[in-house]
Amino acid sequence: MPLPLLQLAHDVFPQSSSPPALFGWETARALGGAVLSLTPCAAPPEEWRGLRVLTSRAGESAHAALLRALDLVQPGVVLVQHLGAVNPALLLTLRERGIPYAVFLHDFTPLCPTHRLWHRRQEPCSGPGRTGLKCAWCVSGTRTRAAELPLRVLLYRHRPRDWRTALVRADALIAPSRFARDFWVEQGAPPERIAVIPPSAGPGASQPLDAAVPPPARGRRLVYAGGED
Repeated sequence: MPLPLLQLAHDVFPQSSSPPALFGWETARALGGAVLSLTPCAAPPEEWRGLRVLTSRAGESAHAALLRALDLVQPGVVLVQHLGAVNPALLLTLRERGIPYAVFLHDFTPLCPTHRLWHRRQEPCSGPGRTGLKCAWCVSGTRTRAAELPLRVLLYRHRPRDWRTALVRADALIAPSRFARDFWVEQGAPPERIAVIPPSAGPGASQPLDAAVPPPARGRRLVYAGGED
């Protein structure tokens, strides 16, 4: 009998309605196993519908919550959905215990504090750099928030290196598009371990257009594919 599956997430629906939180909830409903949410929750919401969700306790560190979940679930594999601002060095605990893990590369959140990889100068960002100053300036580079710069430099300085270590040691990486795959390869992820699996239309997704419907005779149409924000 295979060992149980554990998903690791910063939060899960209905704690948050973000796309990764919803995706983690739907994945857990489909695959079974348990979910560890690093966001504390006083009582299980009814929307979990019997899904086994473990949540971090108030004042409990992410590392302590993970150790507790590993002891309770005894998983054979861990799926990492999203960690928010939690240091990805947390995943090295899985490697130390010999537990294989896969990481979903939903978006740019692991490397970008704004999640969008879009610079405040209104242009695409090439990445966080090595010093942390670039991200700190993007988030706090105004006169009213200039005092935050030193702290944010320290906060973001090791982020790329920590995530590169976590990705290199992962057994599998899952990207939603070829563009995302190419981006993460540039950031140091091993290309041979990345699988591109486009998200399918879930319960909250728009229904696909009927290909049999003829296009209008005149006018232009715009197709948008991207995040809801």
